[in-house]
Amino acid sequence: MFEDDTDTIYYYRYLNIASTGSQRIHIEVKASNDAHIALSPSGYSYEFYEVVIGEWANLQSVIRHCMQCPGEITEFTQDYLSPSEFQQFWITFGSNGAIAVGRDDETTPFMEWIDPDPVDVQYLGYSTGWESKGEFRLCSFGR
Repeated sequence: MFEDDTDTIYYYRYLNIASTGSQRIHIEVKASNDAHIALSPSGYSYEFYEVVIGEWANLQSVIRHCMQCPGEITEFTQDYLSPSEFQQFWITFGSNGAIAVGRDDETTPFMEWIDPDPVDVQYLGYSTGWESKGEFRLCSFGR
């Protein structure tokens, strides 16, 4: 397990996950809002998948194709994050461009999208921002 804290500045920290062959990530987050997860081809790239849980004051979540660009899909997810308790999420992604995001042990995702122009995910980034500090636990990687 990997654990790290983030501050209120929207700035990604990256982990190389290429050697894990990962296509499924289990993550725990403690934050009041704006938990950002990047699935990127490099340690920093403008073109990547950005999954944001609890944006807009913990009201909605989104999957984007690049940093801060318009969402490809947006879902109402009020209070999915907590500043006092870790919340568990999973993210799956594949070479076919399919991305899905779910909670806890739920098998049905609350967000999913298929990118017609897939990104080769090699790195995982994480950040908070917008007046929210956070704690991230990357619990497991898998297929």
